[in-house]
Amino acid sequence: LSVAGDLSVAGVLRVDGGLRVAGDLSVAGDLSVAEDLSVAGDLSVAGDLSVAEDLSVAGDPSVAEDLSVAGDLSVAGDLSVAGDPSVAGDLSVAGDPSVAELAKVGFFFYITTKITSSHLTKRNIRFDLE
Repeated sequence: LSVAGDLSVAGVLRVDGGLRVAGDLSVAGDLSVAEDLSVAGDLSVAGDLSVAEDLSVAGDPSVAEDLSVAGDLSVAGDLSVAGDPSVAGDLSVAGDPSVAELAKVGFFFYITTKITSSHLTKRNIRFDLE
């Protein structure tokens, strides 16, 4: 079947086999894909994107606005923060933390092991030993 002009189908169009569209494809309603979906070019989403299962990104993701994580966040490699980080709850560090500049603590700071440093000074440090 070859159609040179517009084609209207009033019922359901079923295609047994592949379907190739040489130009743009516009879908006015919902689009459901039962199997895998591959996109060779860029994918642009104008609304919200909801992922029901895991999300895996092979390249470097870039987020232009705020990023909210409702559950745990696990970072397998190094974490670098360009601005001032803010932690509302407890912060736990399992390895050796490294601070290149000034570290400010606004409230209590608990140390459960010894402190070693070749450049540690007592200026503006108060120790309350219990």
